[in-house]
Amino acid sequence: MITLDQHIDELTTEYTKRIARFTVQLYEYNKEHKKYKSPYQPIASGILITHNERVFMLTAGHVICDHNRGNIGIFEINTFYRLINEGQLIFYINPYDSKEHENYDITIWELDSDTISILKKHYDFLTPKNVLIKHDYSLSTQYLIVGYPSSRTKFNFFKSRLRPKIYKFLTRTVNESIYELLKLNPKVNFVVEYNQREIKKMGTGIIGRSIQLEGVSGCGLWYIPDPISNIIVSNNFYLVGIVFRNDKNKKYIISLKTNIIISILKEKFNLY
Repeated sequence: MITLDQHIDELTTEYTKRIARFTVQLYEYNKEHKKYKSPYQPIASGILITHNERVFMLTAGHVICDHNRGNIGIFEINTFYRLINEGQLIFYINPYDSKEHENYDITIWELDSDTISILKKHYDFLTPKNVLIKHDYSLSTQYLIVGYPSSRTKFNFFKSRLRPKIYKFLTRTVNESIYELLKLNPKVNFVVEYNQREIKKMGTGIIGRSIQLEGVSGCGLWYIPDPISNIIVSNNFYLVGIVFRNDKNKKYIISLKTNIIISILKEKFNLY
């Protein structure tokens, strides 16, 4: 007999394995790294999506602003692959430009054929049927965050090997008063609970302080219908937002809604 917490942990672990197939960890190459440290520093997460035979990576806009895009890439089987290539279209909104832009913190990066061929060996690409544009929710609706905190990626100097560890967290949405408190537009942003000082550990129910979330920016916020009683279905999860930050008091996680992202894809990339 297992507890309800253990049951939910098992279900969300299975969904995390599936979602991880669309979730990349992004690294930045730094040739001036410290001794015994990896030259490849984990900086963010990203989501791979495809439509009309084109493939894109979604991540936070500040990832492009804070780092050298020419040195950003993925790390697979001890090999670093830069994402930048001649002729690639990258659209991003700089959150530091204005008060309005800080809530539209997004990068959409179209990938070239060589990068796609490499990624196909390790990942799948999310299709539109698993992206929710119109989504009604209630305060009881639960969501899953799946990403790569930088602190969970370990480097073995002697084997020259990086070992990332994915992080999952089941949470719920907030009421309208929180949007007003954070000065956010619910038509643009999706906010969920994440009190970093009092996190309930999945599987045990023990409440304690969470890990630092640096590196989770750019990961997906996923809707899973009724995760408690749900039978595992391979494609029964839906992207509703791209995470870009938490609030200054570290009680909530803020994402950009998928309807905004789809609008950008239509306008800037002639999709949909």
